[in-house]
Amino acid sequence: MATISDANGDEYTPDGKGAYLNAYGDKYTGESANGWLHGKGTFTHDGAVYEGSFEDGYIQGVGKMTEVTGAVYDGAWDKGLKHGEGTYTACAADGSVYVGGWVADKCDGKGVVTFKDGSKYDGDWKKGKRHGQGTKFFADGKVDRQGAWEKSEFKG
Repeated sequence: MATISDANGDEYTPDGKGAYLNAYGDKYTGESANGWLHGKGTFTHDGAVYEGSFEDGYIQGVGKMTEVTGAVYDGAWDKGLKHGEGTYTACAADGSVYVGGWVADKCDGKGVVTFKDGSKYDGDWKKGKRHGQGTKFFADGKVDRQGAWEKSEFKG
C-alpha cells in the first residue's frame, strides 16, 4: 500500500493498513479507509496513547486511553468522547476508580467510584456530578450517607 505525503509533510496510507505521522508528532498505526483512521489502531498524541477502534477519523467504539499522567480509561467512545460504559482509573496520586456510565466525557447514569482510602459512592451521576439517588460508604463498608444528591451535594 502506498504512503502519501501532503503539503505539510504529513504521511498517511489512504486505504488498508499503515502508519500516519504528522508534523506535530502525532502517530497512528493501524487500519484506514478513504483517507480516514478507520478500524483498529493505535494513536499517540502528546504522550497519551489510545488503542482501539476508529471510525471516519474519530475514536469510536471500544478502546483504551492511557494518559501521560498514568490515568487510564477503558471502555466505550463516541466521536472521541467517553460515552457508554467504561472504567476510569485515575493517576496514582488520586487513586480513584470509576466504573459506570459516561455521556460526552462525563460520568453519567449509574456508576461506582472507589476512592484511594477505600471509601466509595454507588449511585446516580449527571454531567460528572453525584446527582439522584446514591449511597456513600466509609472504607469499612458502613453507610456514611444514603439518599438524594444534587450536583455532588448530599440533600438527604
